[in-house]
Amino acid sequence: MESLLQEQPTSLPAASQASSLIAELDPEIRAAILDVDRTLILLSLQQSPWNRLRSASRMMQTLAKIRDAASSQRR
Repeated sequence: MESLLQEQPTSLPAASQASSLIAELDPEIRAAILDVDRTLILLSLQQSPWNRLRSASRMMQTLAKIRDAASSQRR
């Protein structure tokens, strides 16, 4: 938790607000925040909005196929 707060610039009002909000969260949520792979976020932000939308759409289609396959096996 402390490493996350140290990574954020504290001179910005938004960063201090985010730090205080994070401090108020449930311990499990704070632990999950530390497990976020920030490289994936950065890679996504390097894409154009259109490519991010296309990637999200493909992911949604893949998850729908998995869901449909799992539900057909249950029958």
